[in-house]
Amino acid sequence: DVAPSCTVLRGDALVHLRRPPPGPAFDLVFLDPPYDDPALPDALAFAAAQLAPGGRLVLEHARRRQVPDAAGGLRRFRLLEAGDSALSFYAVPAS
Repeated sequence: DVAPSCTVLRGDALVHLRRPPPGPAFDLVFLDPPYDDPALPDALAFAAAQLAPGGRLVLEHARRRQVPDAAGGLRRFRLLEAGDSALSFYAVPAS
């Protein structure tokens, strides 16, 4: 059961991400912003600052939307597309 070790934050991602994490840094972050949100690069950068070493970030976005290959120290390492949606997977590159 992973539920006790999970934290779900609902609401405006930028509001949550500008604050310190509500516990230890996150190992995994899922971002599902509105598909046409212009603050997407900012959200990636803020989320990157809250990831634990070795952490990963998964971003859901519109397939038609260009998302950065890198942001806030993260690099995209995988892209999955299905229908009109896509998932971009990011990690901090190894030094």
